Amino acid sequence: RGLRVCIFTAEFAGIFHSGGIGYVLSELAHLLASEKAQVTIAYLGSGKLHETMTKDLENKGVSLVKLPEPDIPIAPGHVSLVGSYKALLYLMNEENQFDIVHFNDYLGHAIYPLYAKRQGWLLDKTKVVVTLHGTTMWSRLANKQLPQTIDDISVSWIEREAISAADVVWAPSKFIATSLLSEGVELPENVVVLKNAPPTLEHISNKHRELYGRRIENSASVINEIVFFGRLEMRKGPLLLIEALEQLSKKHRSMMKHIKVSFLGRDTPVDEWNPSYKEKIRQDFLSS
Repeated sequence: RGLRVCIFTAEFAGIFHSGGIGYVLSELAHLLASEKAQVTIAYLGSGKLHETMTKDLENKGVSLVKLPEPDIPIAPGHVSLVGSYKALLYLMNEENQFDIVHFNDYLGHAIYPLYAKRQGWLLDKTKVVVTLHGTTMWSRLANKQLPQTIDDISVSWIEREAISAADVVWAPSKFIATSLLSEGVELPENVVVLKNAPPTLEHISNKHRELYGRRIENSASVINEIVFFGRLEMRKGPLLLIEALEQLSKKHRSMMKHIKVSFLGRDTPVDEWNPSYKEKIRQDFLSS
């Protein structure tokens, strides 16, 4: 038989509509299934599972299950502990035996299963892998923000503990691993630096491929619009783009004068933009 692998996540492509974690895990699941692994996605989130999507995954060798809410209140509303307890209950079921279980660093959902393993009553023959996507504190530091609530502090501690207690930490880059070390996070001995699973695009329909290809073929040769896709926060780079466009406008004012710049960021109305972004645009573009 192939390896039995369970991926625990609150984000997965097709359920969670944006976010790199869900996309990366979708590609990982497809890659493992193509190598004859028995793959289970244990969904920890609140999104609805669509029957068509579930059947499509089953046809590709991936089982998708949504874990139920606990019968007893566990730190009600705590994004880390509720999801972690769901995972613990699922793994305590003797029918759910795996060679490898996979968690994300974000939100630290591995914490309860890892504590159970440390105490010796669960997962004694199972490797627990935690992949680094970016912890809550890592994101906040990149955005030049401090923790804002008690939950922010507790989630950060839980994430750090889960990373330290893992059997294996998977880092898609050396940078993200060394950044944790610089923050004082204690990494386990077994840290693997390995790029994320490459995209297969198998989940994209032929219709979408045809539309995408047609748009490329019919694209205009003259650039008249630059679009920034991504949340409008510091670490995603909107200010960096603005500064780059500012430099271009100084050297090629006539060219930049006719280019439209659009920012498409999820759940971020212009009125709620970081003041520095709006001021930068006002000074460098609206006034020119």
